[in-house]
Amino acid sequence: MNNHKIATVFLALLIGAMGFGVNYLRGKASTASEAAEAAKQAAQSAEQTKKLAQIQLKTLNTTTEKVRTVYNEWVPFFEATSSSREAEQLITGIVKETGIFLVSQRFNYETVSGHELISDVVVAELTVQDSYSRALNWLGKVEESIPTSTVYACHIEPGDTAESVKIYVKLKVPIVKTAIADMSVDLSGYSDDDLNKVKIEMRASEKRSLILKSSERNPYAVTVEAEEEVIEQQINPEDQALQQKLSSLVVTGSSIGPNGLRLLVNDILVEEGAMMPQLIPEQTQTIKVVSVDDNKVIFGWIDKRSGFLTGQTVDLEFDLGAKVNYVLQGQGQDSTGNQNPGQRSERTMGVLRPNRSDQ
Repeated sequence: MNNHKIATVFLALLIGAMGFGVNYLRGKASTASEAAEAAKQAAQSAEQTKKLAQIQLKTLNTTTEKVRTVYNEWVPFFEATSSSREAEQLITGIVKETGIFLVSQRFNYETVSGHELISDVVVAELTVQDSYSRALNWLGKVEESIPTSTVYACHIEPGDTAESVKIYVKLKVPIVKTAIADMSVDLSGYSDDDLNKVKIEMRASEKRSLILKSSERNPYAVTVEAEEEVIEQQINPEDQALQQKLSSLVVTGSSIGPNGLRLLVNDILVEEGAMMPQLIPEQTQTIKVVSVDDNKVIFGWIDKRSGFLTGQTVDLEFDLGAKVNYVLQGQGQDSTGNQNPGQRSERTMGVLRPNRSDQ
């Protein structure tokens, strides 16, 4: 084979190789183009899916806003009692903080099976005894401080003293299985309409106690007649001080007012039915003017519980007639009725009543 033929064969092979290469590259380019188109379509589909998910998320946020608000309110209280030990310590801490007199306490534990969130329940049985206001305020503080608790039983009865009450209460505190923040809630089975109709029975912030004042009347007080007689016979220092103060008052004037006779007692204007102002420091008793006449004022004590008179009174007698401390010469008389110049005249109720029968 001469050189001309060899060159022809080589050229034919080269042309064939170039054709193969062009076809190969064309196939690759076509495949890449198809892949790019597919990727573009996938990106567009993903973008649409993203927008749809955003719309669904926004709708879900709107429909579950109330549920999530309540959920976020309750989370700290459930986390505060994430174990039975924490729940027990929280209850005993409230007892120590309030200073309530604890008669007895007992803790039991119940296992809850088949519940998605709650694993155990701490059952606390406590008996306390104290004044009516302190005992009720303690019970209110327990519910306010542990809003996840449920008062399963409560019994109130008179205490060992007239002003005290005894409260037996049985509390149940749920213990969740895991941290609230790690929980997942499946809402796929609920429609938007179902979520909008969710009824919230109670929120944590609504568990607020009503504070009772120490002056509140104890409806559970039992008063025995014999005990009342003993109490009445005892000397109350405040009553004694008030009696002395009322007896030392001085009536200095009188007038007629809309309600009848009025008297000026020291610097106090007194009339029937009026309440007396504070007469001694740290006075707790209420004094009322029972009656007023021409020569006597009657003051009475008001019962704190009923608001009526107790029957305890102080009489203040007075005389607003003219008084003569010294009689001029020639007008004085001795005990026999004879004139005795320069002698102090005998007085009756502070009023000079000279005998003029001999004139």
